[in-house]
Amino acid sequence: MLQLLRANPGLLIVLALLGMGLLVSLIVATLMRASGASLRPIVWFAGFFGLVLLPQLVFHSIQAFRWAREDAPRRAAVEILAGAPDPAKRATAVKALFGPDADADLARDVRKDFGTSLAEAQGAWTVPFADGTTVLLARFGSTTAAERAWTGYLQYHGWARGGRGDSHRGYRVDRPTGGPLYALPFGVMLGVWTGPDDPTVRHRMTTAGYAVPSSAPLGGVGATGGQMTLRNVGLAAGVSMLVLLASAFFFRGSSWAASTPPVAGVAPIPEVELRSRLAAVNRISIPLLIAATDDPNELIATWRFTDPHWVDLARARAFQRTHRLRLRLDPTTRSVRVTESHAQWEASTGADMASLKWKANIGIVLFQRQHRRLYGVEFDGQNTVRTDPKHRFELHPFELKVPLMEVVTRAGWEWHPVVWDAPRWLRWLTG
Repeated sequence: MLQLLRANPGLLIVLALLGMGLLVSLIVATLMRASGASLRPIVWFAGFFGLVLLPQLVFHSIQAFRWAREDAPRRAAVEILAGAPDPAKRATAVKALFGPDADADLARDVRKDFGTSLAEAQGAWTVPFADGTTVLLARFGSTTAAERAWTGYLQYHGWARGGRGDSHRGYRVDRPTGGPLYALPFGVMLGVWTGPDDPTVRHRMTTAGYAVPSSAPLGGVGATGGQMTLRNVGLAAGVSMLVLLASAFFFRGSSWAASTPPVAGVAPIPEVELRSRLAAVNRISIPLLIAATDDPNELIATWRFTDPHWVDLARARAFQRTHRLRLRLDPTTRSVRVTESHAQWEASTGADMASLKWKANIGIVLFQRQHRRLYGVEFDGQNTVRTDPKHRFELHPFELKVPLMEVVTRAGWEWHPVVWDAPRWLRWLTG
């Protein structure tokens, strides 16, 4: 298993990310549970995290086990060549590594022939062929060692410049004696192929069972055009579906995670009455301001940045950013759709000279500390809002949201934050 992970770093990275994501989720879930907060954000995060990483885990797992299946006979062949010189086993091992037409008598150990570039190799052999090609194969303990040897080999020969490619596509360079040299680290192996031309090099690789990367800087014909087209179309379709699914889950899931359902047992009140309750917040001594717009279903909630009393408070607290909530009442679903904006604010010259420039936030606050006492606003027995005289406002974004959230949920409506208040026909995607 360790060798499998060392040879497939992509799988190792995905497993590490999944482990860290699980650990972070458990820690945050514990903190949220201790504070009495809903665990919806953790459920959403875990789902979205899994939606992004699980397809990669499947892909890298398939690649890793395919590599393991292909690597098993090569590993056995290397062990035979590095062990006792049994002629029959040696011939079988050479053919398994280099192809069915490889001559075991021509195989030569070259670990000491190229400086220190192959010093870490468990084994390194070269075999010449009658068609003018020569193949060098070396096996290492990890993919990192194989890539390090690939770099060292090219530098030893002075071929690190003037060629085309990289360690993923392979590197092709023209030799001074004529013909190409193609060097490719793959897994824990390093292969170097030379020949009179690119098609011959390709043929030599495929004859021995080595896959030529689709983007390899080699001329000649690789996979058929039809196969490549079908593969690319299938890959593009799969990625597109995954992106669409992830986008829908992000928008709808984040909105669900941040939503607060109505208080249990409370029948929804009419929209007109809910607007009246929200507007009643303006009549109490808190720095909230609820303003109507041209849209009868929309209200804007922000701080009273035009009130000298609250401007003085903002100046004293070095308040530099103000928030605004756009509340859209949806009587069909009995929900208040909330989008958040923020603005940089200069209050040093007084309220009449304040400068505001609004920008829409991209995101939703999914977690906040919860308190039994509302942020400066309480309800009396008749469900009327009033000021809590013991509370001291800090002009914090949560203090802007929580009183309004309480008004909405106590009215039997749902508080429904959204990243983007999309048209109704698109809400299947955005929530």
